[in-house]
Amino acid sequence: MFGIFFGTIVQIDQMKKAIFLLISIIAFGNSIAQDKSIQQIREPDFYFEPAFLDSNNIQYPLFNEKVRTLTYQQVFKTSYYLIFDSVHSAFSIKGNTKIRMLVKCNQLVFNGNPKDYFRLFALSENPRKNERRCLLASNKSFVNSISNYNPGLPIYFSKSHENVYTLTFENLDKGEYALLVNRSAYSFRVF
Repeated sequence: MFGIFFGTIVQIDQMKKAIFLLISIIAFGNSIAQDKSIQQIREPDFYFEPAFLDSNNIQYPLFNEKVRTLTYQQVFKTSYYLIFDSVHSAFSIKGNTKIRMLVKCNQLVFNGNPKDYFRLFALSENPRKNERRCLLASNKSFVNSISNYNPGLPIYFSKSHENVYTLTFENLDKGEYALLVNRSAYSFRVF
């Protein structure tokens, strides 16, 4: 009788170990799944509104700014500028070697090369006039077409979801920048 009782105690002890091991595996699996969900990039809510991605893949939306264009005519040259009516951007990013932005694109509008819809410019500041500006293009007055088109700074594209692109800017110097996205203007400051 003692052998049967002793065998039952051993079986119960092994059963407790097995249950504890099973609970530990489930808990560890849940923590791994939560870590992976934190690392995954969430799709943005709105089309063509860029969001800055930090190192933890947390999104911070940029502010759409009102801009105006300025045509500056000289004797033999015409220049076209994009003007932001403030000295500094409301959005600041600590300067890294790599800055990432996430943009959701509508496939009905976004047809073809992403470089046709996104452009990055360095802005020059003019505190006296309380504005920032960038040169879009210029031409010689006796030529009807634009002779000096500013393509902007390099942007590297990668597709992260079905309609979502990650825009990467590398080695940006400290200063103000404008991101033009499908006829909208966003700005940020790298410090």
